[in-house]
Amino acid sequence: MILLNITYYGAMSWLPSYLTKTYLLSLGAAGGILAVNSVSQVIGSYFTGVILSKWFPGRQKAFILICSIISGSSILCLITIHNIVLALILVALIGMTTISAFTATFTWPQAILPQLIIGSSVGIINTGGTFGGFLAPMIIGALVQNAGGSFVVGFIFIAITIFVGGLSVFAVRVSKN
Repeated sequence: MILLNITYYGAMSWLPSYLTKTYLLSLGAAGGILAVNSVSQVIGSYFTGVILSKWFPGRQKAFILICSIISGSSILCLITIHNIVLALILVALIGMTTISAFTATFTWPQAILPQLIIGSSVGIINTGGTFGGFLAPMIIGALVQNAGGSFVVGFIFIAITIFVGGLSVFAVRVSKN
């Protein structure tokens, strides 16, 4: 969860600066793009439950990995293209797939852990996620500053973080009850 939230909060905290600098947008225009991102996250949150239940029952690991690959790849595409329409689509896709991976991870304990410890396990997972949200803006800020104001290194860090987060779910052992 910490790696997913580094990606989520890192992208959300630095996208406005990136968009305004790269595309010479006003803060209002960048805010409009981020509003589209928020709508895509609502859609992603809703459909994650539907998709997990219908096509991925008991296969959260695969779903989280797929979402992480799409999100990380979209982040890498975002920093290589210079087209505002494609950027808008990529920002929406990043938001949707990142929140889908987050939602699948956050709800996973209910499927794999005994009911007696679900509350404490969710608390631990949420603590890790919150810590990721705390670290992300500072790490990315330091990377951007050390790169002379270039956002490329910061967004590569975010992409690598979600790729590693997607792969890390395979370290979780699930007993076959």
